[in-house]
Amino acid sequence: DFPLWLLLAVVLRDVALMAGAWLFFRRDRLVFAADWTGKTTTFFLSVLILAHILEWRAAYMPLTALATATLAASYVSYGSRAFRYRRELAGHDSRL
Repeated sequence: DFPLWLLLAVVLRDVALMAGAWLFFRRDRLVFAADWTGKTTTFFLSVLILAHILEWRAAYMPLTALATATLAASYVSYGSRAFRYRRELAGHDSRL
């Protein structure tokens, strides 16, 4: 009953976050802190899972929408932070 596409989106985001974290740490010893989008996504996914466990069907659609929206926001947030950092680093390196 839990949306498989949402589970895959979460797993893909987490794999991308782990891979990106590994690359940034390996190269620059940099660790990005979690931001509100990741924390909000975790909250809504947790409540959605709880709704499924308790079979609170009326909450499925609104919680799925909220979890999806915050998950999309986290994709954008973490991706833009990584690209902005890389662009700043590239601009800094070219001036040396």
